[in-house]
Amino acid sequence: MLKISRSVLKWSTSIIVGSTFWGLNLLYPSTARAWFDVCNKSGDKAFVAFAYLEIDAAESDIFGNTPPRRSRGWTTEGWWNLTSGECARVYPHELNKRNGIYYVYAEAEDGGEWSGKNRFCTINKPFTLARADKQCEGIGRVWKNFIEVDTGNARNYTYSLGD
Repeated sequence: MLKISRSVLKWSTSIIVGSTFWGLNLLYPSTARAWFDVCNKSGDKAFVAFAYLEIDAAESDIFGNTPPRRSRGWTTEGWWNLTSGECARVYPHELNKRNGIYYVYAEAEDGGEWSGKNRFCTINKPFTLARADKQCEGIGRVWKNFIEVDTGNARNYTYSLGD
């Protein structure tokens, strides 16, 4: 009869459990390290708004078929209040699995702004607005011109507001 010592059994169990853990991490990597951050590199306090394309998830069916991804339009969110040198995670998702284009708008406490040519709706208080590129009716809603940021195929991205 074959006898296996307890220490050999514990060692082999540790190898199996450890291998399974690392194998699953390779198959299903964590998205905790995926994001879009905005950092305030200016000398003033900044108030940041962010726009992203809302896309339906493309989940595979039991046969492995993936349906086409559909856009639900642009969503804006704001405001992140950033002191000089501070950063905020404005979008905690893996960028290369979604759209590679995002938009940032910011206002400085002294009245300056970081703006571009792309119009999205905002509100003067904390907000999340769907279809923010199409409609902006309502009390306190106002169009702002956002800067386009092309993240390419990056998984993560940091956009810096400068002087």
